Amino acid sequence: MPCKVKVDTQLKKDILGFDKRTKGEIYQFLLALQNKPFPEFRELLDPEVPNAFSSQLDCGCFLSWEVSGELLDLLKTRDCLIRILGAAFTKP
Repeated sequence: MPCKVKVDTQLKKDILGFDKRTKGEIYQFLLALQNKPFPEFRELLDPEVPNAFSSQLDCGCFLSWEVSGELLDLLKTRDCLIRILGAAFTKP
């Protein structure tokens, strides 16, 4: 079962304001996160928060997210919630 991805309403509106290419890359990245919440090219947002990450897309946009759920469940069933924290052209 893929992980669930949650994007709050204001962030959705912000993303819809991006150009077509950026929106497409974000969409593809979110689809990939559902099945692989810890992609190879990621950075920790904060060393104090081990489950929050960011990654820069090819278009230059940074996407940040937080993975919540029990680690054992995540490893076995991929049952987790991915909360998108932000999308911007400046590093979080």
